[in-house]
Amino acid sequence: MLSDMTNYLYLVFVLPLIIEFKLTNSSFQHSIADQCQLFQDLHVFYRSLRSRICKEAYVDMLEPVVDFQLRSSDEVQFGSKFSKGKAL
Repeated sequence: MLSDMTNYLYLVFVLPLIIEFKLTNSSFQHSIADQCQLFQDLHVFYRSLRSRICKEAYVDMLEPVVDFQLRSSDEVQFGSKFSKGKAL
């Protein structure tokens, strides 16, 4: 399954998202945590996710994503490995 190039590309795309999620999640694991900082961490993570797939005007919205808000496939931020041609 991991030798399939399509699966590999999905993993390359999702790896930075997983790392961001783990960092955000780790802030919730502290026994004493600043609630304002937790909210800020979640907000930054949310904006990061939306900025990858949504047009700039719709990044800060809290409503569900609608088709017309999405970037075209040429504009989606796939990550640095895709930009540098190192994904394959």
